[in-house]
Amino acid sequence: TRNDPSMAPMVKPLSDTDIENLAEYYSSLK
Repeated sequence: TRNDPSMAPMVKPLSDTDIENLAEYYSSLK
């Protein structure tokens, strides 16, 4: 649903720390 809490981080503006954490996460998947 649109109100799914797991989608919140994708909707709200990301802080620099969030972006860094996401970058590390995605790079670890490769």
